[in-house]
Amino acid sequence: MASSFSVDFSEEASRDIRNICKYVDIKLNNPSAASNLADKITASAISLASFPKRYKVRKTSLDGEAVRYMPVDNFVLIYYVDDVRHLVNIVRVCYGKRDLDKLI
Repeated sequence: MASSFSVDFSEEASRDIRNICKYVDIKLNNPSAASNLADKITASAISLASFPKRYKVRKTSLDGEAVRYMPVDNFVLIYYVDDVRHLVNIVRVCYGKRDLDKLI
């Protein structure tokens, strides 16, 4: 049985989620969709605790970290897996059509 990992959101990822939900709430005038999206992104990230390497390595960061992308609706969670600390670090949450490789 695989051991469970902790999931941590960077400050930047937390800000990304707030900004995405603020946009959906205010600009698209859909507060319930904003709330549902925040819940879905958070639940998807937390699901990585049980199987963090389910998505392939997309690139290696300048720090040598293996970067993985998890799609969630029209968005992508960008994250690293730290096997030593049993930690999944969500570093960004971005619109999927952006040039994601430039964000890391």
